[in-house]
Amino acid sequence: MNYKFRKLLLGLGVGLVIGSMLFYIGRSYYDYRQFRQSAREKIIVWKSIAGEYPNYPDCWAKLAVNWHKLGEDKFAQLAIEKASRLDPISDEIASLKKKLSNPKY
Repeated sequence: MNYKFRKLLLGLGVGLVIGSMLFYIGRSYYDYRQFRQSAREKIIVWKSIAGEYPNYPDCWAKLAVNWHKLGEDKFAQLAIEKASRLDPISDEIASLKKKLSNPKY
């Protein structure tokens, strides 16, 4: 193989690698933005429901999950505490409360 052809192949290979990396980084960023936007939209809906039905424990649990997704752990803890007070015997809410109190979750 001559030198120019090797250089061309190397350039194409490097270009493909860099292009693939940029594509996956961009895709990950897009997915992350969509994830956050979805959580924000769900919070709006669940806050509206909580305003109409403040004694609905599942609503507060859903708010806790979505606030946690956005990193708003203080709001998430308050919401899961309210859900727990409204339905103290719910295994699902107790499990969620345990998960949300774990810093690795």
